[in-house]
Amino acid sequence: MLAETLASFLPVSVGLAHEKMNLALILVLPDDVPADPLRSSIDVASLAPDSEITIYLWTEPPRLKARTIDRARSFIHAHSDAQ
Repeated sequence: MLAETLASFLPVSVGLAHEKMNLALILVLPDDVPADPLRSSIDVASLAPDSEITIYLWTEPPRLKARTIDRARSFIHAHSDAQ
């Protein structure tokens, strides 16, 4: 589905295979505030092919917030170019 969606927006001169290689990895930390509704976070995570999503409500309790921050650090480290 994502490939079909991308194909409909890509210029003819850019191949879909090239675009697939350049998709960003995403770690989604869901929230549910007016500027960032929970449904949007779920949609983003489901549309991005290699995304990861944390649990909702990741900010409470403090122990869970610390685990989520550690996960974000691990995600960045795992996907950085300096491996």
